[in-house]
Amino acid sequence: MTGTPRNLLSLTGAQAFAACLVAARIERVYGIIGTSNLAFVNALYDARDRIRYITTRHEQVAASMADTEGRLTGKPGVCLVHSGPGALNAMISAANAYKDCSPLIIISGAVRPTLRGTDGLLEVDHCRIFEPVCKAVYRVDTVESLPSVFSSAYRISTTPAKGPVLIEVPESLWQTESEIDLDSLDVAPPPLKEINPADVREIFRLFKKSERPLLLAGAGVAEANATDRLRQIAERANVRLVTTGNGRGALPETHNLCLGRTGFFGNPVADAAMGQADLIIGLGCCLSDLTTYEYSADLCGKIIILNADPDALASLPPSYKADILSANSDVGDFLSKFLHMLNADPIRKSDDWMDSLLPVKEQWEAQLTAAIASDKTPLSPGRVLRVFSDLAPDDAIFACGAGLNSVYVSDFVRIRSPRSFIAPNNFGAMGFGFPAALAAKIVRPERPVLSVLGDGDFMMTIQDIETGVREGVAATILILNDSSYRALRYSQQILYGGRVYGSEYENPDFVKLAESFGAAGYIIRTPGEIEPVLKNALGSGKLAIVDARIDADDIVPTNMQAILKMRGLA
Repeated sequence: MTGTPRNLLSLTGAQAFAACLVAARIERVYGIIGTSNLAFVNALYDARDRIRYITTRHEQVAASMADTEGRLTGKPGVCLVHSGPGALNAMISAANAYKDCSPLIIISGAVRPTLRGTDGLLEVDHCRIFEPVCKAVYRVDTVESLPSVFSSAYRISTTPAKGPVLIEVPESLWQTESEIDLDSLDVAPPPLKEINPADVREIFRLFKKSERPLLLAGAGVAEANATDRLRQIAERANVRLVTTGNGRGALPETHNLCLGRTGFFGNPVADAAMGQADLIIGLGCCLSDLTTYEYSADLCGKIIILNADPDALASLPPSYKADILSANSDVGDFLSKFLHMLNADPIRKSDDWMDSLLPVKEQWEAQLTAAIASDKTPLSPGRVLRVFSDLAPDDAIFACGAGLNSVYVSDFVRIRSPRSFIAPNNFGAMGFGFPAALAAKIVRPERPVLSVLGDGDFMMTIQDIETGVREGVAATILILNDSSYRALRYSQQILYGGRVYGSEYENPDFVKLAESFGAAGYIIRTPGEIEPVLKNALGSGKLAIVDARIDADDIVPTNMQAILKMRGLA
């Protein structure tokens, strides 16, 4: 009969959920075992030839690794956590994924329904707690509903703007058996909206008319697998490009048309181009507080934002004055149609307006050159990172952390391919970069993986060196070691008259610590050691931890004038 289930199976909740993961072609689950998810881990044992279960040493790490898988593949990464404390440990990572629009499914165990509401051991209201940092939260009440719940969660996680979802399953449901229909599983997200041809014609008209056009690329360009189309447009029209933090690599940062990252953590040349452009075409991005220096940047040109997320501009404060037009559409579709129009009606823009950026560019490059050439000891972070960047192959993935080290990464590390820069760009949570490096190498074993972390950041997830060694992760982790939370120490020196307090500490011997876990450990103290030590670490064939002793009083190159204006100090 029509409508009769085609694949009715008698399964426990644990078996049913594992079957859903297999059917959705989920390849890995990262997590920590607990009494509330023990039966599900047992079901994963039976599926171990199709799903790799990776045990971590902290739930923040598990969720960050799953987040990284989502960023690299476009499909949801999956992590498993225990009820209560385990789930709450994953909250930071959920927020990272939410803010950076990364697809992530968090599976949480929970107390038995009979204990719900009794304020017992391990009980918290996961759904209410996670709701602000997830696109959706689900509490599974019956085994029969698992395929529909999983289908909905998967689709929502992968529908722009992508993001995390939480699925809570009570402990008793894993072992409850029932008949379910796996054929009802449907994880296909709705198709992306094609752009209206009239909108493309209007944008092309504005582009032809403009004298100072600029492309602003976000993560959506790589999501749409459209970086090649973007490059063709930039080269054929001779138009400059800047990126958001998540858009780095949309055009190689070594390309003569790429001006680099704009906004907070970016560079003054890209910022000056944004300020002077008479037309900014934003691709797969939004105008965030970072891109606009907390909405203090003066953008005089018309701004067009193309994003598959219909709410891409919803967070703009009403007080922000800018001429903005948005088009909810597939960025890849727009670029294809725009490129077709450009081929039919070739345009090549003049370089003349770049002359006005020369003073800013020369001053900026002088700062970078001085840092790269510095022979000081303790080390210049800029010199260490430029060597690290130059040694990296073009397809290297850089997984980086939060803090002042991230500004150095923007300044001195050149990203040369899409989906190659992974960082907690829009939430800034420490403890992300190291798990991201581990996951990046597991998900993309054929690509070199390099990580840049501050010592404070690294210490927050350092226990998972064991995970990296156990899983055979051959990533190179560079620690910029200055024995301080230097972004705060730096602020105390500038804003509070040098009253340094609460931002300095002592570190362990990172070489001995790495070796005690079975990783390779290296230290760099002098400029002459930088290149040979980094070459040895990159060629070690195993997880390598490099301790670079940097100058704690080094001044990081950045757009200080824009930052002071953002803070109301200029």
